[in-house]
Amino acid sequence: MNDYFVLAIRENCGKRILSWEFRKIDANGERKVAIAFSAEIHDDMLGKIKSEFSDFPAWW
Repeated sequence: MNDYFVLAIRENCGKRILSWEFRKIDANGERKVAIAFSAEIHDDMLGKIKSEFSDFPAWW
């Protein structure tokens, strides 16, 4: 894949943190966009995320 989009779940001080980040530079290298989000998640939300990923239909 590329580094345009990053999705991560990390642990920080005993709390799980979901974060995503999107970065893109145009073809001329002139304009840049960066968007980031992070939030604490709990065990039930982590379970739901795992379930959604494993249930996602594989097209390859």
